[in-house]
Amino acid sequence: MKRTPSFAHARRARGLTLVELMVSLVIGMLLVAAMATLFVANSRSRREVEISADATESGRYAIDLLTRELSQAGFYGTVAGKDVNGSTNLPCSTTLSEWNDSLPYHVIGWNSAATGAGSVANPACLTTRKVTDATGPGTDAIYIQRASTCYVGEKDSSGNDICEAESANNVYLQVSECASEYNSLVATTGKPYVVDRGVSGSFPLKDNACGGTNSVKRKVIRRIYYVDQNEIALKSIDLNLSGPQEAITLVENIEQMQIEYAIAAATSAGTAQTFSSAPTAADWPNVVGARIWVVSRSTDLTSSAAAASNFVAGDFDGSDAAHTLTFAAATTNPKRRVYSAYIPFNTPKIRVEQ
Repeated sequence: MKRTPSFAHARRARGLTLVELMVSLVIGMLLVAAMATLFVANSRSRREVEISADATESGRYAIDLLTRELSQAGFYGTVAGKDVNGSTNLPCSTTLSEWNDSLPYHVIGWNSAATGAGSVANPACLTTRKVTDATGPGTDAIYIQRASTCYVGEKDSSGNDICEAESANNVYLQVSECASEYNSLVATTGKPYVVDRGVSGSFPLKDNACGGTNSVKRKVIRRIYYVDQNEIALKSIDLNLSGPQEAITLVENIEQMQIEYAIAAATSAGTAQTFSSAPTAADWPNVVGARIWVVSRSTDLTSSAAAASNFVAGDFDGSDAAHTLTFAAATTNPKRRVYSAYIPFNTPKIRVEQ
């Protein structure tokens, strides 16, 4: 039998040299470092995308919500626009007679101008809106008045109540649907409707059959939308005969809102003639829409937004340093986005056209 030399076994069992081992370790470390760098870069990129999406989602949702809510301003059921009468401009009032006399004022705003230009102070029923002060520009606020889109006692297909239960603290609107009664009230009182307290109020007006059935009652909604001074959030607060209710957070991460109002002249067939961030008291009944800007921000900070950023929004028009929304440079900043929309007030527009 032929034997294999012992030195051949030794050669086949021979391991790596020290040099080969060191080269392998260096190559392995380079691969691990490259993969770690790629992972960190991908993680940072993903985080920036998420931060950007955070600001984008908040801004878009705020604009969508405001569009839905504000477009209903001035809706008062079946009353004809030309028959809405009154002269009381007191959004914070808890006096029933003043509610009765206030329906033409479907919208009122409080302006917060650029730094140095001053701002309209908060009304008594709104205390947490940030106004312009030494720390910088404040935010606008908008009040709307309307009737509920559902009526007291309305049921869905399953027999469940659609509207909330009638309350003595709320005010309700009843419009006559009987033609002869409607016309008689217009001729005698100028108001073919009743505005009264819930539960104990008097609502005698008839439905379209002019018989023994009364027409429906709708809750009168008074609501203020604003950006809070203590939280970065868009909020709303409802008002009733007991005063302002608890504020509701609508959208978080909203730090600025600016508004310009579309004003139509009585002879303009409802078409806006001018835009103003601070209409006069006489102009409010003729406001037929609003142009709104909101500035949203991300929850987390980003190192890619270290430079100062400027935004043009409403009367913050960029014409000079005092009329631009400026956010100072910092080592880290949140991402910010500005969104804008024009919101028509359809019912008041029809009222002006009549």
